[in-house]
Amino acid sequence: MQLYGTIPPHIGNLSFISSLDISKNTFHGDFPQELARLQRLKSINVTRNIFTGAIPSFLSLLPNLRFVQLSSNQFSGKIPSSLSNITMLQMLFLERYFLEGEIPREIGDLRYMTILDLQINQLSGSIPPSIVNITTMYVIVLTDNNLTRNLPITICDHLLDLKGLYLNKNSLDGVIPPNLEKCTKLQKLELGDNEFIGTLPRELANSIALTYLYISDLHLEAQNEITGSVPHNICNMLALQNINFEENKLSGTLPSDFGPGMPNLEIFYCGGNNLSGFVSASISNSSKLRQLDLSQNSFTGTILQKLMSSNRLFELDIMPAINCCYVDLPKTMMKAKLISAS
Repeated sequence: MQLYGTIPPHIGNLSFISSLDISKNTFHGDFPQELARLQRLKSINVTRNIFTGAIPSFLSLLPNLRFVQLSSNQFSGKIPSSLSNITMLQMLFLERYFLEGEIPREIGDLRYMTILDLQINQLSGSIPPSIVNITTMYVIVLTDNNLTRNLPITICDHLLDLKGLYLNKNSLDGVIPPNLEKCTKLQKLELGDNEFIGTLPRELANSIALTYLYISDLHLEAQNEITGSVPHNICNMLALQNINFEENKLSGTLPSDFGPGMPNLEIFYCGGNNLSGFVSASISNSSKLRQLDLSQNSFTGTILQKLMSSNRLFELDIMPAINCCYVDLPKTMMKAKLISAS
């Protein structure tokens, strides 16, 4: 059963509570200022309600807060810089709002932060360089905003515990920092649908914990223009499960041991590039490969019957045309045919 209505001001009399969770209801209106009296509060979760107005600045008066989850409401305006006064804050979720303006540089004062989630807003400006001061950070989610300029070049010189960096669907530009390899615990990296230029840094292949690498460009307002070849040492990334290089300007050939040298690879998308050369039949030896997109490139030769008869692969796209199609291999009679990717 969902609760509804507004939050009564006398909630501020509950001075003994340390956790407030009213998520997944239909409460509306502004946050009552009286919440600032809950000095023992360590956790607040109001996800999936209909609260409006600005992000309540009085949260900065609650010094014991560790967890703030305000996502999926109708808050608007800017992120108050006063949030940096919550010095013990560890997790901040302000996703799916109408927030605008820049990420305040004071965010770097939150030295105990581990998760920062500001995705699906209208935030603009650059990622503040001060974010590298939060050395405890292990997940940053800034997906689907209007952020611009370069990714802080020293981000992995300081955030050594970073496990997830989600920056896709912005307008970030410049090169992909080669020192991302210093984030040795990084597991998921999403840089797609931005305006990055330059080549894929060879150093990225030293990120041995990486399982998900997304640098595609499918966003009409932003265009990655990653050039050069697929680094041959990418096959050293044994943990990789999902690679998406779609719609860039990559050229050259795929590494000869691509596929079998990556035992955990499940998904590989490289459609819409300028890749060429022969596709090795050894790619069919990838024991976990389920989805493969080689479309809109200049590959030569044929995809061998061994690949076509795979009982694991259920999506294969090798069509050169713009209107590409997915072939459900286990359900078709195409297993005995050779399909040209040229």
